[in-house]
Amino acid sequence: MAKKWIARIIFIVALCVFLYSGFNLGYTYYKYYKVNKDNKELREKVVKITHKQRQVKKKGKVGYDANALKRSIDFKKLKSINNDIIGWIYIPHTAIDYAILKGANNDTYLHHNYYRQYSFAGCIFMDTINKKDFSDDNTILYGHNMKNGSMFAGLKQYATQSYMDSHPYIYVYLPDGSLSIYDIFSTNIYQADSKMYSKGNDYQQYMAKILSTSLAREDVDTKNKANLLMLSTCSAAHSVRRNVVYGRFDQNIH
Repeated sequence: MAKKWIARIIFIVALCVFLYSGFNLGYTYYKYYKVNKDNKELREKVVKITHKQRQVKKKGKVGYDANALKRSIDFKKLKSINNDIIGWIYIPHTAIDYAILKGANNDTYLHHNYYRQYSFAGCIFMDTINKKDFSDDNTILYGHNMKNGSMFAGLKQYATQSYMDSHPYIYVYLPDGSLSIYDIFSTNIYQADSKMYSKGNDYQQYMAKILSTSLAREDVDTKNKANLLMLSTCSAAHSVRRNVVYGRFDQNIH
């Protein structure tokens, strides 16, 4: 009799563990589904592909993406959703295609979406030390390293030289209707408290530090100053290491 009760208890405990694990798995799936759904719906509302391609002032080293040049973003609609939206970032042939926000501090959009609702994936957001018009010498953008490859998870791919060569530009769309293009030139890994997360730097010294620790890099003219765009994400969950991709301002076009 005692053995039957013990067997029943073990069965009930095992069933509870199974149900709890199943619930957690299902809830995790739902959270990722909700994040992807919300971002996809936002893109469908505000990202338009026009028939007219923007005229570039000069050609990039390997040519710009034609679809990126034909894109336009409905910032009027974005601003009606959340006035903290200050831009849109796009890297062709990657999952990076998101609104950029700037909150009151660096926690504002760490775990909140553009509707200001809780979201474990948060948003792509600008460091509070930066000006929202991207005019600083080093503008820093953060995004989570999501397990499903969304947000800034794709940055880790840039540690491979061939990947950097085949995904060479960052496109940033601005509320004034213009498009700023950044030439990706370096991938690095920093500690979360690194002094590289800064602005107002001596340009040549800062560039020398970047290039001295690059995992992958492109040749760059360090004598001629150009504003930098620093994309940063966690290397792994609960890690103090950060994957960083640097872009160097190439041109702004309307």
